[in-house]
Amino acid sequence: MLFINFSCSNDDVKVTNNDDALSPRKFKASYGIISPERAQELNNNWSAIHANAIEAAIGKPDNRSVKFSLQDIRAYLDYTENQAQDLGYDMDGVRIYIALW
Repeated sequence: MLFINFSCSNDDVKVTNNDDALSPRKFKASYGIISPERAQELNNNWSAIHANAIEAAIGKPDNRSVKFSLQDIRAYLDYTENQAQDLGYDMDGVRIYIALW
């Protein structure tokens, strides 16, 4: 399983419009967002089932997170979307695989 944490604790995120810093806008949480409690439950389930086997196989504690800057993610999405267009594809999503190295 893969969890992506965007450091938001509410279902609605307030974002301030740069043109008018006094009027915050609200955005509805997108599909698939889970609560921190559900994320912890899933993490605990993963740990109970898989963590020991992974740690035994790689010889160190399992690292289940990685952080990318928003700038890097936006640049990567722009790059991949451009590559897809050049190849005649319509990029309609991103698939993420977990890998150990």
